Amino acid sequence: MTKRLFVAVPVSKEVQERIKAIYQPLKNTGADLKFVPLENLHFTVKFLGDVEESKITELVEKIKTFVSNRNRFSVDLKGVGAFLNNNSIKVIWVGADNPNLISLIKDLDKELDCLKKNEQEEIPHLTIARVKSEKNKEKLADFIKKFATENFGSIVVEKLILYESKLTREGPNYTLLGEWDLK
Repeated sequence: MTKRLFVAVPVSKEVQERIKAIYQPLKNTGADLKFVPLENLHFTVKFLGDVEESKITELVEKIKTFVSNRNRFSVDLKGVGAFLNNNSIKVIWVGADNPNLISLIKDLDKELDCLKKNEQEEIPHLTIARVKSEKNKEKLADFIKKFATENFGSIVVEKLILYESKLTREGPNYTLLGEWDLK
């Protein structure tokens, strides 16, 4: 039996509220979007995919050890951007260009590469919406330009959370499996 797992950094209610303020202007583009519920916003530090239940205890121990050597730090959230696929916008995100967060992602990837190695370089981001079609792509591009330098506040990265993700028709459901505080 397997569980679909990922390690994440949660975001504060304050940041969720600031991001919520751009959901309506994003909806107003008329683009065909699937929004991430505010309570599901997070920075993915390591996506593990399907993990055998028998390996979860070892995984938890590795995360505990990793976190015990890490200090808390602040991250500024700034700018709306997009991931493209064949020149089509696929994901709308809020960015965070922070060397400490990038280091956290890379270091945890190395620590847990026995389970799954990241296939590509991770760009720290909060996914806020997925684009389902090309509908109103020009308005969507204008939205991204308009909010490219928007400030969404900051968070303190003070814990890592291990989540199980169950995919449903309505979207993913997350179950907290473990939570560890940074120093």
